[in-house]
Amino acid sequence: MSSLPLLFDATKYFGIGSNERPDFATAGQLLEHLDRLGIARALCWHVISRDQAPMRGNRMLLSEIAATPGAKGRLIPAFTIGPAMQYEPGAIEELKEAMAEHGVRAVRVFRSRWSLLQIEPMIRTLHGQRPVVFVDAREGMNAREFLDFGEALPTVPLVILHTMWGDHIALLDLMRRCRNIYADTSWMP
Repeated sequence: MSSLPLLFDATKYFGIGSNERPDFATAGQLLEHLDRLGIARALCWHVISRDQAPMRGNRMLLSEIAATPGAKGRLIPAFTIGPAMQYEPGAIEELKEAMAEHGVRAVRVFRSRWSLLQIEPMIRTLHGQRPVVFVDAREGMNAREFLDFGEALPTVPLVILHTMWGDHIALLDLMRRCRNIYADTSWMP
């Protein structure tokens, strides 16, 4: 492990979902991929949390990381959240407990399904867990939505993943306007 460079990937996932062939069906396959590329650690989420139910996928994420040799400390869990969790009995309490117990601060929002406006009340509820919100620019680079979120929740970091050259001016402008908006650099030249 110490021979690996200090590279960190914030864009990984694993699991078998409902609509596509998985890149990495298991946490072990993801670790093999990271080893091949020389990446020391990765923030990751489970596909079931996007395709079926956030908390079910979050539980599967934790379970598989715990059961996979070498995964703990290298695969950092990012929980998926959705607005329906606010109305599911016990969901918020379970989420908060799991975040506290496992030291999870990263939360994924799939904007192809939910807007940041719909997620804002939930982020306010999770304020004590000091969440860091991750969104994917491939689901739309909506500068107004990001700016509104950044201004409404100035202490909550918002990390925009997978930006390409066409998004960079908007992204840089967002980062200039809101100090809590950050960029993943994995797709930048």
